[in-house]
Amino acid sequence: MTNNMKNNRYSISIRHALMLLVLLLGFPSLGYAYEYKGLYFTFVGNDEVEVSGCDLIGDVEIPASIIVEDMNFRPLRKDVIGIGSGAFQGKTSITSVTIPKSVTSIGESAFKGCTNLSSIISNDYISSIGESAFEGCSSLTSFRNSYSSSSTSFDLSALRVESIPNSVFKGCSSLSSIRIGLDIRSIGESAFEGCSGLTSIDIAFYDGWGATNLSIGKSAFKGCSGLTSVKIPERVTSIGNYAFEGCSGLTSIEIPNSMTSISIGSFKSCI
Repeated sequence: MTNNMKNNRYSISIRHALMLLVLLLGFPSLGYAYEYKGLYFTFVGNDEVEVSGCDLIGDVEIPASIIVEDMNFRPLRKDVIGIGSGAFQGKTSITSVTIPKSVTSIGESAFKGCTNLSSIISNDYISSIGESAFEGCSSLTSFRNSYSSSSTSFDLSALRVESIPNSVFKGCSSLSSIRIGLDIRSIGESAFEGCSGLTSIDIAFYDGWGATNLSIGKSAFKGCSGLTSVKIPERVTSIGNYAFEGCSGLTSIEIPNSMTSISIGSFKSCI
């Protein structure tokens, strides 16, 4: 092989390497974390990012979009479409979070252990919430849409989710009342377990034609010792084992005639 051929081969290899480097610098790869005004974002698509971390304290307002720069310092807009798994986990320094309309998903354990978080201002475009997303947020008292007119401070009826995930609000001991909308089909296992400050549950009560069936999972309201009464609508088709175990403050329980069976220990240690 001549020297010219060797040099040509090396030149091509170098050009390929330089092209690859330009692509990597100009277009951040999936999983790359980018800091923007105290929040960290991970690229999940060409024009989309999700929140992956936080260095802020106090009130946090998540932007609907962020501006990043390519290698030529040209501004590129990226829409914020989600809050990633564990993004704020253990951040005891945050007290409130405002979520923009662009966000449609909240990952598993996203706010788990944020013990000083008291308020979530949400939107009605969220269609997915992961398990344990708010578990252990012991100061959380308010979760509502920015334009909600509901008198209930913890209103889940505006969300587009069909199920309340397992352990999602477990240990949120400052909750006092919750409202669950007609579109919810299931309340997951231990969803509100240990919410000892909970005094009322408003399960949307329409039982007419087209009503959505609802199942209440195992230990869903276990240990909610502040509850004094529970009224189960006819659209509830099943109540899981130990669903209301340890609700020691209960003095009144209304169960519809349509309920043909109740699982083991559903109301153990209640009345």
